[in-house]
Amino acid sequence: MNFSAIYRRLLPRNDKFSRLFLKHMELVRDAAELFESRCAPGADDQSIRQGIHEKEKAADAIVRQVSDEIRRTLFAPLDREEVIRLIQAQDDIIDAFKDASRDLLNLGVSGDLHPDMALIARNITDATRELCKAVAALDGYNGEPDKAALIHASKKKVGELESEVDRVYREAHYRVLEPVREIMGLEWDDPEGPYDTLSKRLATPGVRAMALRRAYDHFETIMDCCEEAADVLDAIALVRA
Repeated sequence: MNFSAIYRRLLPRNDKFSRLFLKHMELVRDAAELFESRCAPGADDQSIRQGIHEKEKAADAIVRQVSDEIRRTLFAPLDREEVIRLIQAQDDIIDAFKDASRDLLNLGVSGDLHPDMALIARNITDATRELCKAVAALDGYNGEPDKAALIHASKKKVGELESEVDRVYREAHYRVLEPVREIMGLEWDDPEGPYDTLSKRLATPGVRAMALRRAYDHFETIMDCCEEAADVLDAIALVRA
């Protein structure tokens, strides 16, 4: 065990940050479950968007509380930079949910009409549940091997979910744009790229394709944010192992 690890063990225990991290992450998970529910038939998209907005506001309040606490706390269980990096990584996820729910509603994209979206949303929800387990393991964490293993296992699982989302995302992009390509006579090896060319030649099918593409991009962004949070958690655990 290195000197910094020994020093941290001698510091007064202050786990208020761990509790705030977990409370925030549970709001992220709740937002994920709401977001997934919009893929069910008959989902009330407006109500779901409002619900996610309320979760995001509550999460923002926790971010402000963490910011205030870090200024007042002399001996924190994590370095200040780690506290800021973790709460920001978590908050990026719920911000991405808010942006996605707003845009999907405005674009008129209904998740129940696109099975790929339901699959991606389910993987995202599973990722947030893994993150909740990892954040919970930070409570009182002092390099215990079992907690470090749990955090790393969650990171690995989130990585697997992200890889699956990437695969579905690529396939969905192709299926969404292929009918438009055929209508417009475009080639996938267009030197400008099929997406750039389509955006310059929007027709009715092109407008729909662009809306769906933007929707899938939101799903991908959310999953990337989950993976970033998992990486931050794993790095914190590794430093203290």
